[in-house]
Amino acid sequence: MSLGFTILFWLLSSVLGFAAGYVCLLAVRQQFDWRYLTFGAGMFFVGIALHSLIALPVVFYEKGLKLLFVRPENPVTNFKFWELIYFAFAAGIGQETAKAFPIFLEQRAGRNIKSTEFFSLGLNIGIGFSLGEILFLAVNGWQVGASAGNLVDIAVGGFERFSATIFHVATAGLIAFGFQKNKVISLLLLSILLHSLLDGIVSLINKFSSPPVIFLESGIFLVSVAVFTFVAIYFKRNNHRLSTNSPVDN
Repeated sequence: MSLGFTILFWLLSSVLGFAAGYVCLLAVRQQFDWRYLTFGAGMFFVGIALHSLIALPVVFYEKGLKLLFVRPENPVTNFKFWELIYFAFAAGIGQETAKAFPIFLEQRAGRNIKSTEFFSLGLNIGIGFSLGEILFLAVNGWQVGASAGNLVDIAVGGFERFSATIFHVATAGLIAFGFQKNKVISLLLLSILLHSLLDGIVSLINKFSSPPVIFLESGIFLVSVAVFTFVAIYFKRNNHRLSTNSPVDN
């Protein structure tokens, strides 16, 4: 994209990301926590680094060092079935693990986090994580001397980021709630599985067929909403149970 369209993509996607995050927080009666939102944005770059470290051995095995100098026109169709599945799990492991870092570090620092705060902090980490991803995609998509771009593509990209924010918020909230329930390993693994399945299915669809973009993005949106709905219901039921069993909030 040209610089102008890159900035337009970043602005539109950031606004839609904030809107998606606000709606998610509103749906579960939580509030913005700007400290954790900023922390989450930084954690995206930790997550993408872990993602890359896991994926690079297979990338170099398949494409060699030439990949450092030549950008593939369609990286999805250029890789084999098993490689796309591997990359999907690399993304899930790297990115979802990074979302757990902030709360883990807070616990190690000895901060007394009330049980009702875990979920809220996780949601804010997810919003920030998505905003970090938007910045990364915008910078990565900018090409010096590129043509102006297409407004429809910008709109579709913004819608994709709206859906992605909902998904990131849901999985980050699930991981954070795992710290509250002392089930962080199982809920982290569930988040990794959900992330990997979504990425893997989308990659395979793009490899073996060419569905209309609006259909594919609508499907991703519905999956993201379904995952968030599941997480919200899970939090409501289990948090209520914890509150009932523990009248004093430690």
